[in-house]
Amino acid sequence: MKLRKWFLVAAVAVALVACGRTYTGPDPEFGIALNRTGTHSFDGLTAGYGIGVITPLPVTVTNTGNRAIGSLYVELLGTNHAAFTVSRNTLPGIAVGGTDTFDVRPVTGLAVGTYSATVTVTGANNISAAFDVSVVVSVNHAFSVTLSHADHTFPTLTVDYAVGDFAPLTVTVTNTGTQPTGQLAVALSGANTTAFTLGLTPIPSIAVGGTSTFTVSPALDQAVGTYNAIVTVSGANSAISAALTVTMTVEPAPEPGANLTIAFAELVDRAPLDADIIRTDVSILDAWGTITVENPTTEIRWFYNGEEIGYPNVTGDYNATFVPTRELLGADLGTRFITVVVEVGGRLYGRRITIEVGP
Repeated sequence: MKLRKWFLVAAVAVALVACGRTYTGPDPEFGIALNRTGTHSFDGLTAGYGIGVITPLPVTVTNTGNRAIGSLYVELLGTNHAAFTVSRNTLPGIAVGGTDTFDVRPVTGLAVGTYSATVTVTGANNISAAFDVSVVVSVNHAFSVTLSHADHTFPTLTVDYAVGDFAPLTVTVTNTGTQPTGQLAVALSGANTTAFTLGLTPIPSIAVGGTSTFTVSPALDQAVGTYNAIVTVSGANSAISAALTVTMTVEPAPEPGANLTIAFAELVDRAPLDADIIRTDVSILDAWGTITVENPTTEIRWFYNGEEIGYPNVTGDYNATFVPTRELLGADLGTRFITVVVEVGGRLYGRRITIEVGP
């Protein structure tokens, strides 16, 4: 068959020569084909997407004519043409049966909406091919919250503590997502959930970028020991979850007076004195009081007849002395009462001291 066709072509050529004409082969044909037709829909994107989530679409251009073609031009047309971009705007010449490629993809930064455009490839000799592209950008339903604290240890408490002995921990919840949080639950978990209490639960929905707060406090009537619990904030969307750990320690209270040793010498005169001298001369009195306290941070306060008479002199980290002079106690002979008050761990302990004023 091929041989017969060759003879036919040769015969035509001979006939053309006989007529004075030259055979130049079949008529020129120019054309291209794209491996994409119709509409290509890119995978859906969410607002705020980055370049890394976009998969470019490769397009292959094939020369389907019988002549080599010159430069081809790649363009985007349509209302949303700026929503897309191509990797190459010009393709060099393509030989007969040859191919070349370019990519097309959505640009970054598109707002929520639907976008479409037409990709065209054109050249000389009425070469033209096209297909459509589209992409949908949706609302980014990202949910996330953060807490102002990761872990918190309350100051040590003394057994039988009261509400005023501690400050509740205020925790700020911030909506770091792109949607309102919806109502949030706050819950305690762990071995010691009953050792703490929560305030303001549940938390109303927090707007994007907004904040809300809740409190965590030690529960009352806890025995001596150390307590731990996990506080978790969660929402209906499983992506919302944040937690912190709280700890508190309860210590036994000191026994009243257990840390206090008080010794006073009897107030006496060095020599017999009459009433007038007793009232005016205090330098001959020999009297003192000494207090020893185990806790160096303890406050020691003195009272006489219900009125505070000042702080003692401090001698060293643990000792304090006070001299109850005749000027303070008065000249009359007899019994006097001094009250010493010691503050230990925020509690006051007192002891009344009897002093005999002798002649």
